[in-house]
This record gives sequence, structure tokens and C-alpha cells, in this order.
Amino acid sequence: MATFLSKLFKPKWQSKHLPTRLEAIAALNENLDDEQKVLQQIALEDQHIEARSAAIAKVSSSQFLIDLHAKADEALKRGIETRLQQLANAQSLTLFDLIVDTRLLCEMIIKSDQPDVFINGLAHIEDPDALLQIATASKTSRTRQAAAELLETEQHLTELVQAAKSRDKSVYQIAKNKLNRIREELRARTSHRDAIAQLLLDLEDLSKTDNLQLYDAKLDSLAQRWQQHSVEVSTEEQTRFDSLTKACRQRSEQLHAEQQAAEQAEQLARAGGDEQAATLLMLEETLTRFQQQAPAAQDASALDALIKTQETRWLEATRHTPAERAQGKKYQTMMQALRQLLAALRALNEHGDRLAALTKEVKQSGKQIQTLIEKCKALQDTLSLINWPRQYAAPLVVQDAQNALEHSSEMKSALAENARAIQDEIQGMLKQLDRSLEDKQVKQSARLVRDIQAKLAKLDKRGTEKFQAPLSLYLKQLNDLRDWQSYAACPRQEALCEEMERLTQSSMEPRAKADKIRSMQKEWKTLGGASDQALWQRFKEAADRAYEPCQLYFEEQSRLKEKNLERRRTIVAQLNTFISENDWQYADWAAADKINQQARKDWKAAFPVDFKKNKGPQQEFNRLLKQLDDYLQQERERNHAIKEAIIKRAEALIEQEDLATAIQSAKDLQQEWQNVGITAHKVDRALWKRFRAACDAIFARRDQQRSERKEELNQNHDRADELLKRVEDRLQGSDNVDATTLSQMQSELRREFKQLGSLPRSAQEKIQNRYQNLLDTLNERIRKHKQQAERAAWSTAAQLAAHARRCYLASQNDALSDEQRATGDALCKADNGLPAALTEAMQASWISIKAGQLAPQHLLDEESARELCIRAEVAAGIDSPDSDKELRMRLQVSRLSEGLSNKSRHGSREEQLTEVLQDWYVKAGLDEASLAPFEARIQACVNALYGAEQ
Repeated sequence: MATFLSKLFKPKWQSKHLPTRLEAIAALNENLDDEQKVLQQIALEDQHIEARSAAIAKVSSSQFLIDLHAKADEALKRGIETRLQQLANAQSLTLFDLIVDTRLLCEMIIKSDQPDVFINGLAHIEDPDALLQIATASKTSRTRQAAAELLETEQHLTELVQAAKSRDKSVYQIAKNKLNRIREELRARTSHRDAIAQLLLDLEDLSKTDNLQLYDAKLDSLAQRWQQHSVEVSTEEQTRFDSLTKACRQRSEQLHAEQQAAEQAEQLARAGGDEQAATLLMLEETLTRFQQQAPAAQDASALDALIKTQETRWLEATRHTPAERAQGKKYQTMMQALRQLLAALRALNEHGDRLAALTKEVKQSGKQIQTLIEKCKALQDTLSLINWPRQYAAPLVVQDAQNALEHSSEMKSALAENARAIQDEIQGMLKQLDRSLEDKQVKQSARLVRDIQAKLAKLDKRGTEKFQAPLSLYLKQLNDLRDWQSYAACPRQEALCEEMERLTQSSMEPRAKADKIRSMQKEWKTLGGASDQALWQRFKEAADRAYEPCQLYFEEQSRLKEKNLERRRTIVAQLNTFISENDWQYADWAAADKINQQARKDWKAAFPVDFKKNKGPQQEFNRLLKQLDDYLQQERERNHAIKEAIIKRAEALIEQEDLATAIQSAKDLQQEWQNVGITAHKVDRALWKRFRAACDAIFARRDQQRSERKEELNQNHDRADELLKRVEDRLQGSDNVDATTLSQMQSELRREFKQLGSLPRSAQEKIQNRYQNLLDTLNERIRKHKQQAERAAWSTAAQLAAHARRCYLASQNDALSDEQRATGDALCKADNGLPAALTEAMQASWISIKAGQLAPQHLLDEESARELCIRAEVAAGIDSPDSDKELRMRLQVSRLSEGLSNKSRHGSREEQLTEVLQDWYVKAGLDEASLAPFEARIQACVNALYGAEQ
């Protein structure tokens, strides 16, 4: 009874009949734990594949399925893999998230003919043996290529090269390229070790050498080379480097001390033995050097020693002779600047390694904006600790840090903006996906899903959270749409056949027709192929007929691609020859830059080309361009530094007191600027703006000075015009002004005109002419007054002489009256304006006449009278009577002889005539009748020089 009841109530899934069991399996609820256990039991124990497969299709435990897969036969494995894929999709996971068994994953990937399912997750497989197995045995080429890209060890890549050499060209090429890179890296590491060993040997030689020429430069060069290799050095090598560097630093300090002593001696000599001036000269030259050239790390000790020695030197120099206030202030300012520089240099030595490391991290932060912000903050704090003075040339590590901060600020803005742009783009793509699903566009929807997933991979976890829920919903709709489309594919395939047959009769442009054919073939594939082989054959034959007219076009395109490829190979060869054979130390950088640009243009013009065949030349061309760009960039950066130095020198000229020197220096700097070689356009434009601003500031001072000068000249012109007008007004109607007043006017005019200063060039000639005309007018009037005075004086002399001569003749007859005596005395005592010598001579002659004892030299006879008249006529420049011409000739010859023997005897006509008249008017002896013609000749001479009485 019990056995009967047990058989009666036995579950249907345990029935002996397969259809009953299948029906029972279909009725089981997979969401109930008890029935889920039943499904797992059936999957494990049922004797029929169909029942086990049906149960597996409803099992929801991924771990159970994974364990079952390990011991299942091939008939069940495909169903298990399909069920695992369904479970992953239901949870919005990939198989790589669901399955951790590498063996199972590897087996599934190798057998799969759907590469899109697995390619993106291959990176989850860390076992290189599994990746090697996939790269050699997977069904699809894309999967094999993706697995080959993930292999990194030389051993596995070597095995893959051997396995794929004659079987899979694309995988072989990938593996070969990666293997070459690994071996190149190995060679680079070997070269790196050799470089470290050689560097230590060079440093050891430097620490022992007796040749101190360019010692610091060599030490800096070795330190920079060490910095490039210091990432991969051993502790022992680092210790040895530090020890050798210390020895070299000590040697360098000794060298600096000797150089400093020599410089002090030289500066003392240049300062003329003045210790104060020599100290200031030493400090000034040191600051100037560091403004133009960045100090090296070892300069800290030398700079410290310099500050201490110069401080002591200044104290000794000012102990007995206090410095002037300006010199003391200048000393304090320069010492403060040196101490500031020393503090920055010490801080750089302390934090330099961290600064370089942070700079590198900032540059390599990539697209992680939060990491970039943190690294930038640390770099900025380190720069603040160093606090390098802006007026001095900064070392390269400081310049690199500053440039990295500038670049990072742009990157942070770009990354933040890019993240927002990606989110906005995903939002728009979700809307497109929604419309595409509504329009039942499976292919477009699947592409949008892939694109959205690719965009999500660029965001962080926080940025992707809000898109997970809607994307999962759209994925479910896409899967439903795919199921539905499989039923609707056949009518569309028949339509494609008809459309392809119509295309065979179309005269469409070959490329467009080929694109249309490929588009229709691609759509055929998206429909999942045709179960009706005849329908597929119909579609294929129509496609072949439609493609025939395109064949000639593409053959021509192929020949053109080959020709362009050959042109590109020629460009590569020429570029390689230029780079390898060019002497880059003395390169024509402008020509090199032009070649760089022309090569790019020629390369771009050689298009189209076959992509695969162009891959090698393209890589070589990119490598050569990179090498050429590196050379050009180094030269540009050097030229940027030169222009930066020119700008600093130009900015320093703005405050220079000597404006003429500053302007000439600015012009020289402009010429220097023009002579600087190639630069980056954007950087050069910014540098030019700064340089132009500095030059404009200098020339603005010149324009201001010119304006002030012009104003000064205009004021001088107004003052000159006022002065000349005042003198001109005084001269109008002033004919009766005496000579003294006129001389005063002349002196005042000359003095005030001299004090005016410079005049405008346009009015200078006119003012000068007016001034000269006034002087000429004054001179003429003064001359006329002098002539009148001279004439009046000689008239007086003639009256005195006439009275004296009459008295002489009377004294000879004893007829000299008392009245005549009194008149003569009165005339001699009067202030007659005659020259003092003549007055004295005439007084002496009068005394002799009164005494009746006239000296023989004062007696006048006709011969002496004629001779004196001739001498007077010669002096006055008038002719003598014909009767006296012979005597005049003899006298002139005689006087010429006397003049040659006595070179000091000369004078003007007035002086010569005065000499004759002084001799004439003191003589007497001839009666009035005899004297009259001679007197007339003497008066004619006076009138010739001083004018006749009006």
C-alpha cells in the first residue's frame, strides 16, 4: 500500500516519461527556493539531455552553473553558457562580473562567434596563459587581436608570434610590434644602466680633475643627467653619487673662493683702490649675473660666502671712513636682495626634488580632475615655500613648475567642462535611444547603447549613477525588440533583394553605389541572415552585378593610393635624411621649421592611401616629425628665454635716468629681437606684447621730453621775440642817443639773448637774423658816434696846432702876446677829448714854444710836411698828388723794409693815421701860406676815415 501511494504521489519531474518531465520542468517556478533546488537536481541527475537542458535554462544560481560547466559534456556546455549570459544581462552585468572562473571564461570566449560580448571585458582576465590561448584559438579575429593586445610578457608574445606567423597575419603583426617594443624597452633599460655607470665614472673623474675650466657647468650637467636616470638607481649607486657630488661641491666652493678673491682684487683695481666702491661693484655685478643667468644649486654656498665676505669687507671699509648716505643705502638694498636670493636658493635645494616630482605628477595627472586639483595645490604650496624672487632668472625646475601650474589651470577647466559635456551628450543619446526604440531601429539602438556605455566609461562612479537605471530599462526594451525583429526579418530581406536588383540598373556614381551596396549588405547582416538559401543567393548575385561598374573605379583608386603611398615613402626618406644628416648645433632653424611645415602639407596632399600599407610609413613619419618637433621646440624654448631676457632688459630701461641712452638701448634691443630665431606663434605674440609695452613706455618718456622741449623752445621763442621787439622799439627815433647808452643796449641785448637757450628750428634763422640786424644797427650807430667823436677830437687838435703854430711864428719875431699865451694855456688845459699821449705831446710842444726853444724833432719843414702827408694818405688809403708819387713809392718801400725787420709794427688804418696825426699836430715852423696845402691834404685824410663835417 505504501509503495503504491508513493508511486501515486510521485512528482511529475521524476516521471519515467520524458514529455511528462519536460512539462513538469516548464511548470516549476524558478523564483521559489524549493523548486530552484529541484531544477538544480534535474540539471545534475536527469538521464536525458533535453530535460537537463530545460532545467538549466531555468536555473538562477550562477555559481551552480559555473560548477556544473566544469563537469558537463559539450552537449550541455552551450546551454549553460547561454543561461549565464541571460543571468548577466538580467542583472545589467557582464559575464566577467558574473564569472570569476578564468578557465570557464576562456573556454566560452574561444567558442563564441560574438566578439562584441567579450572584447570589452578581456582586460578582466589577468592570466597571461589564458590570454595566449584566446589569442591563438578564438573563433573571431577581433577577439584574437584584442587578447594579443593584452599580452605583456616577452615569453608569451614570443610564443604567440610563432603560433600566429602563418595563421593570423593581424595577430602576428600585433604580437611582433609589442615584442619589438618590449625588447626596445629592455635595450633602453640596459642603456640606462650603462648610462648610470658612465655618469658615476664621469663624476669621479670630475672630483679628481685638475682642470677647473667650466667646472660648475660640468657638475650641473652631470647632476641633470643623474636626475633623468635617478628613478631606477640602487641605494648603493645613490650613496656613491651623493659622496662624489659632495666632493665636487667642496672643490667648486674652493674654486668660487679663489675666483671671488680674484674678482675682488680686480674690482678694487677698477675702483681705484676704494674698498667701498669695490664692494658695491662686486655686489652689483653679482646681482646682474643672477638676473641674466639662473644660479645653480651649488651656488648657495658660494653666495653665502660672498655675502659674509662682502659684509666684513664693507664693515672694514667704513670703519674709519663712513660711507655716503647714497652708497650706504645702495649697499643695504643689494645685500637684502642677495639674502633674499640665497634664502630662495636654499629653499630650492631643500624642496627641489619634491618640486620636480610634483611637477611631473601634475603633468601626468591626465583626466582625473580631483587628483589634478590636489597635485596643483601641493605644487603651489611648494613654490610658495621656495618663494623665488621674480627679478632673478629662475632655474629650470621652477620654470617647469610654473608652466605646469598654468597648464593645469587650463586642464582643470577643460576637464570639468568635458565631464559636463559628456553628461549632456549621454542625456541626448538616451533621448535618441528612446526614439530609436520607439521606431524599432534595432541596429541604431544597439549602436547607441554601445556609444553610451563608452561615454559612461569616461566618467567617474558618481557621474554614472544617474544613468544606470534608465539604461537598464532601455537594454531590456532592446532585447525585446531583437526577439520581435527575428520574426519580421524575412519580408525586409525580400525587399532588400528587390532594391539590390533595381540598383544593378542604376547609373549612380561608383563610390555612392558601393556605399549603398555595403549599406544594404550590412543591413542584411543585422537581420540575422536568411534561412532561405535561395533568397540569400538572389541577394548575393544582385549585389555582385551591381558592384561590377564600381570595380574599375576602385582599381583606379587603388593605383592612386599606391602612387600616394610611394610619395609618402619618399617624404619619409627625405625627412629622415634631413634629420640624421643635419648639424643641429648649427642648424638653419628657419629652414628646418619651413621643412617641418612643408612635409606635413606634402604628406596631407598625398591622399588617399591604403590604410594598412600606410601604417608603417605613417608611424615612421610621426616618429620623424616628433624628433624634428623636439629639436624645433628646444630651439623655440631657447629663443623664448632669449626674448624673455630682452624683455627684462627693456623693462629695466624704463627707469633709466639717461633717456638718450635708454632709447638707443631700446632700439638695439629691437634689433636683437628681430635677430632672434624661430618661436611659437602664440608664445611669441604674448612676449611681443610685453616687449612692445616696455618700448612704448621708453618712447613715451621721449615723447614727453620732446613735448616739454617743444614747450620750452616755444617759450624761448616768445621771450626772444619780446626781447628783440623791445630793443627794436627803443632804437626807433633814438638817433641822438649817445654811444655809452648804445653800448649798454648792445651788452644787455647780447647777455639776455645768450640766456634765452635753444630756439625752435623753424624760427631759429629768422630770430637769429633779427638779432644780428639789431647788433649791426647798434654797431653802426656806435661807430658813427665814435667817428663823430674822433672827428671832433682831431678838429680840436687842428685848432690847438694852428694856435701853437701862430704863436711859434710870433715868438720867432718876439711878437708873442700875453693874450696869445693865455689862450694857448687855456686850450692846453681844457678837456678836449684828445688821446692822452697827444695831449701830453702838445702840452710839451706848447711849453717849448712859450720858452722859444722848440725841439728840433718838432720843427716842421716842407720835406717833413710832405712826408707826413704822404704817410697820412697811405694810412687813409687815398692817392697822393702826382708830384709826390715818387716820394710816396720810396717811403712805402722803406716802410716795407722796416715792417719786415719789425714784424710787431702794424695796425689798422685809424691807428696808422693817429700815429701820423700825433706827429703832425705837435710840429710847427711853416708859415700859413706854406702850410695851407699840407693842412688841406691832412684834413682830406681825416675826412676819408672819419667823414667830413656836416
